[in-house]
Amino acid sequence: MGAVLAMRWQAISLVLGLACLLAACSDYKLTGSTPLGRDPAPRSEPPIAVAGPATLLQARLAADGRQGSFAKVARTGDYETWRAADGSALALRGRLVTATYSLGNDLYSADVRDTLDRLQGRGAGEALRVHRYLDGENQIVTRAFRCIVRKTGSGGLVIAREACQGADIGFENRYTLTPSGRILTSRQWIGPEVGAIDLSWPQELGANAPRIVAAN
Repeated sequence: MGAVLAMRWQAISLVLGLACLLAACSDYKLTGSTPLGRDPAPRSEPPIAVAGPATLLQARLAADGRQGSFAKVARTGDYETWRAADGSALALRGRLVTATYSLGNDLYSADVRDTLDRLQGRGAGEALRVHRYLDGENQIVTRAFRCIVRKTGSGGLVIAREACQGADIGFENRYTLTPSGRILTSRQWIGPEVGAIDLSWPQELGANAPRIVAAN
C-alpha cells in the first residue's frame, strides 16, 4: 500500500502544475447558483432540495471562536450543502468538508475519497488528500497532502486522527465516529488562513455525548 500511495503522490506532484493548462480546471468555475464552487457531482444529476425535520450542524472556527448553526438545504449525489443564516455555507461528503463559502479564504474544493474510505471501512493507514483554493487572481492553487489515519476505541465509539503533511504545511484532523463509520464530531483543517473548523451534530449525539467528551 505504501508503494502504491507513493506512486500516486509522485504522479500528482508531476501533474498539479499542468492541470489547468490542460483545461482540467474548466469544471471548477464559481457561479452564482453554485456558491460553494464547483458542483462535484455529475452535471446530469441536479441538486435535490431537502425537506422534512431540520437537522442542525453546529460549527465553530477554532482560530477565532466564530460559531453558528447550519441547516442542510440540498443534496447532489454524495454531497450535501449546509447553509447558515448569514449565508455562509459548507459542502460535505460523508461529513468531510469538501468546500466552504463566505468563511474567508475559502476552500474551493477537496478530494477526500481516501480519508473517507479509511474512516468508513478500510481501517487505519495512508491516505492522499488534495485541497484547492482560489488565489487573488481567481486562479486555482492546489495543495496535496500525504496523511496517516489512526483509530482507537473509546466507550463504544471510534476515535480517529488524520495526520497530514504537504510540501510546506502540516495539520491533524480529529474525528469521533460510530462503529459503522458515521462521524458525530470532528475538527477539520480548512486552509492556512481559516485554520480548523469544529463540527458536530447535537441531535445525533444523545447518550453518546458524555463518552465523546471523555474521549476528546
